[in-house]
This record gives sequence, C-alpha cells and structure tokens, in this order.
Amino acid sequence: MINPNIAILISGYGKNMEAIIQSSKNNDLKAIIKIVIANKDCIGIHTAKELGFKTLIINRKEMISKNSFEKKLLSILVKNKVDIICLAGFMEILSKEFIKYWDNKILNIHPSLLPLFPGLNTHKRALKLGMSVHGATVHIVTEHIDKGPILSQGVVRVFKTDNEKKLKERVSQIEHILYPKTISEFIKNLNNNQINDIDIEKSKNNEKNIDTLMSINV
Repeated sequence: MINPNIAILISGYGKNMEAIIQSSKNNDLKAIIKIVIANKDCIGIHTAKELGFKTLIINRKEMISKNSFEKKLLSILVKNKVDIICLAGFMEILSKEFIKYWDNKILNIHPSLLPLFPGLNTHKRALKLGMSVHGATVHIVTEHIDKGPILSQGVVRVFKTDNEKKLKERVSQIEHILYPKTISEFIKNLNNNQINDIDIEKSKNNEKNIDTLMSINV
C-alpha cells in the first residue's frame, strides 16, 4: 500500500476535502483520491466534480434504512478499491459493523481538543466554559463516537474578543494544515506496519495518544 486509494466522505462545504486534494496535488500527500462521496447534495460535492474527481451522492434520506445506505456505500468503496476513508464533515454516524470492516482505516477530524467537547457545537461550548485554548483532533473512528485513538491535535488560543464565528475560522485554518499532514503520517505508518499495533479497546484519549501537536496563533 505505497500510495493507497482514499475516499473522502463529506456533507457540506468540503473545505477539509479541498485541503486534502491540494496536499495530494502538491505531492505532500502520497495517495490517490479515488472518489468523493456525499450523503446529500452539497457544495463540496460540486467542488470536487469541478476539480475533476469522481463523485457520488448517496442521499441518506432516499434510502429505506441505515443498513441499506451503508450497504450501498460499502459496495461503492469496495468497487473503487478504497484503502482508507477520510471523513471530512461527514454528518452520518456509521455502524459498528461498517467501522469494523475497515479495520482502523477510517479517519475523522473533529473541531475540538478531544476528549473535550465531543459531538456538536464545540466552539460555542468552548467559549461558554471560558477555555483559554481550543483546537482540532484527528482520530481513528471507532464505534464510540469521537473516542477513537488520537493521531494528532492542533491548538489555537482563545481570545477575550472571540465569538463563535471568529473561533471557528481559526480552528478551520489549523484543520486544513493538520488533516492532510496526519493522513500522510498515517500512510507512512501503514507502510511501516505500525497501524495494526493500535489496541482500540485499551486506547485512552489523553496526552499519551498525541503524536503531533501543532499551534497557530492568529
């Protein structure tokens, strides 16, 4: 798996998707982006199409069940010989069975310093608690939402003048640096047979899991 095939799954604007694509074009990320898939019609899927990538919309609301949605998704991923899935604002909770099939090869970026603020509205919650720092986390996806092994984290300072919009913008900036870099490191570790050493059940979301800590002051 020298240059693995990647699928990017999105639901919205696709800004992290664009960062991954740009990293691949610059040859910083040595991977082949085989397909971009969205669970609904969104700006990001049109951007990917305009950039010349294979795209597909599997509209979750048009599927009979979650199971049928995942069966179709799995079929497309297998057909395209995908090795790694990168979730980039993909607003769909994947089942335990689907996640298990991919054997620790689904990555996600979350807009907080996990284990702080799993779930939604992370920037609002960080401001409400008066946090002095905030950031983003790239982790391996497990059946436990936002609790998979942490691969990297990026940190931004929180200023007294911040509102939710300002904080989100700064966190987004670091996400676009952090995610492609972490995917690249993940691939290197895969090629060195290091990823299979991860024990999902024993992994804890603390500083011991952090391989990369980045900082942006803007």
